[in-house]
Amino acid sequence: MPTIVTSDGITMYESRGIARYLCTRYNFDLLPNPNDNAAVALFEQEYSCETACFDTPVSTVLFESAFKPLLGLETDPASLEKNRKALSEYLDVAESIFSKTGKKFWAGDKFTLVDINYIVPLARMFERGQGDVITSRPALKAWWDRCNERPAIKAFIAKVPNVDELMAQFKQKAEEKQ
Repeated sequence: MPTIVTSDGITMYESRGIARYLCTRYNFDLLPNPNDNAAVALFEQEYSCETACFDTPVSTVLFESAFKPLLGLETDPASLEKNRKALSEYLDVAESIFSKTGKKFWAGDKFTLVDINYIVPLARMFERGQGDVITSRPALKAWWDRCNERPAIKAFIAKVPNVDELMAQFKQKAEEKQ
């Protein structure tokens, strides 16, 4: 579980809260201008939708299809199918919104923390051969391509260990503790 303790003694343990705190504290240009009410509202809307509608199905699909097999656990086909369907339905709605509005990023025309929240699990989906959840949707594919043109995103995706490497590290550490 990600946790930080700030220099003023605040302990934070939730990744989205930590990310927003770091953006504010270090002036990362990943949040909307607080004086632009419309931009703030759209950001909050999309930040909430990612958390409420995207995170659980994508995390469950990855857990069932990638992590469980690597841990030697049996995949739950019903859970996998239910969450694939929920993920697909959510992305269909997002595709429609991106297509109709012409927006470039999840919260509008500016790359924000919302986009980063999508990139991490979607990069895992691509890694596991399931990138068609994005590439089969033209407007979302265009968003993905725009994000991947950013040097920091390219570097992130290139440097993050893949699931197999993470699981090998996990197993090695578990064996060392025994």
